[in-house]
Amino acid sequence: MNIANSLFTRIFLWFIVNVFLIFGLLVCYFLLQKHTDIEQIFHNTTSDRLFTAARVISHDLEETESRNWSILLKQHADNFGITFAVILESGKVYSSDKVTIPQQLRNKIEEHLHAKRAKIPQHITDEQKGIRGHRDKPKRIEKITLHTKNPDLYWSGVALKVTENEPLLSEYLMLFAVSDSRSGNGFFFDPFPWILMIATLLLVSVLLWIPMVKNITRPLKNMAKVMEGVGRGKFDVRLEVKRKDEIGSLASSVNQMISRLGYLVQGQKRFLGDISHELGSPIARIQFGLAALEQRVDEKSRYRVEEIIEDVAHMAGLINELLSFSRAESDQNKVTLQATPVLPVIQEVIRREAGAEIDVVTDVDTDLVVIADEKLLARALGNILRNAIQHAGSYGPIQIQARLDNGMIQIEVKDNGPGVPIDHIDQLFEPFYRVDGSRNKETGGVGLGLSIVKTCINACKGSVSAKNGKPSGFAVTI
Repeated sequence: MNIANSLFTRIFLWFIVNVFLIFGLLVCYFLLQKHTDIEQIFHNTTSDRLFTAARVISHDLEETESRNWSILLKQHADNFGITFAVILESGKVYSSDKVTIPQQLRNKIEEHLHAKRAKIPQHITDEQKGIRGHRDKPKRIEKITLHTKNPDLYWSGVALKVTENEPLLSEYLMLFAVSDSRSGNGFFFDPFPWILMIATLLLVSVLLWIPMVKNITRPLKNMAKVMEGVGRGKFDVRLEVKRKDEIGSLASSVNQMISRLGYLVQGQKRFLGDISHELGSPIARIQFGLAALEQRVDEKSRYRVEEIIEDVAHMAGLINELLSFSRAESDQNKVTLQATPVLPVIQEVIRREAGAEIDVVTDVDTDLVVIADEKLLARALGNILRNAIQHAGSYGPIQIQARLDNGMIQIEVKDNGPGVPIDHIDQLFEPFYRVDGSRNKETGGVGLGLSIVKTCINACKGSVSAKNGKPSGFAVTI
């Protein structure tokens, strides 16, 4: 079976398509969302990194003069791998790299500071504000996240309130991490853990799916193999039934069907063998009596006796065909495979079936030797040659070729006749199948010739096939 067409491959590919479809929808969602807040999805990881950096930088700002803040931010930017910018309430900017603050961000900061001022009671003095801000300085303050188009940057910032001797520190400071990528080069969020998680989920899913799929496909493959044998006439095969699901039920039904088919086929063969054997003796006696009667009747009645003799001879031929088929079936259990020279068998078949009036051309190497039963091989070749002579003997010479191909002997019998309709070729080797549905004295037979060929060749562990020639002709290959 082609693996590309197997049930296992289809189920597995469907699973992969499912996974990629879900992943694709997620990607499309993020791409289509203009203001997607990455922290909403990766909140803990993003916040931890940003607030950790904010605590460290705010402490260093208290210990450093403002004129050196850009240098300080540059050092932290190198450590964290991202650009930092400090924006004061007055609008002054210190950054590790030259960064243009867009108006959109300034408006966002103003809204943020206005909201903070509204939370401070009006009766608290400036001195109390400073002391309160110093003592109750929060470790984590509300964040600001923004994606600006001009410049195209991602901003994530936190507001800090510190009070020391440095005059600038009495203002609110906004510390921003700035990046031109949504992930912030791993600062906003690190995609590697998520990729690892997705890969792990895929691996676990695959490890879970493969045994399940194999659990379905393995018994189906065994069923196909068994049914292929049944199609070749092997009714002694059975499926192991160890399951209680639908597949187990199907296997039990297949076993019952095989047993029933085997019983019917064996009964048919036994009946044909018995009836043909029982009819042989009466037919022979009738033929003997008619031969004697033919000598005693007058000239007027002799032609009637001759017609009866011809009909009885035709009947005897049909019975002989049935006997040959029955013997071929029974001989399968008595096969002795041994080295058999091919050319002598073909020559003997030609001498017996063709005679001198039929032109048969052979192309056979004298050294070819096949492992087969000589008697069955000769019977098979005889039926093929007889069939070719009957249907195409008048169309030109019949060719018999034998050659060695990859360790196997191929014997081909070709004629130049009209061939067989293409839709009949696959059924030619079935018992009692005839291309011409009508049966008369000229076409004769009951459709057992090629069936006998198949039985004999199968018993020799070989195979047989048929095909039409181009532009005409018919060939049977053993």
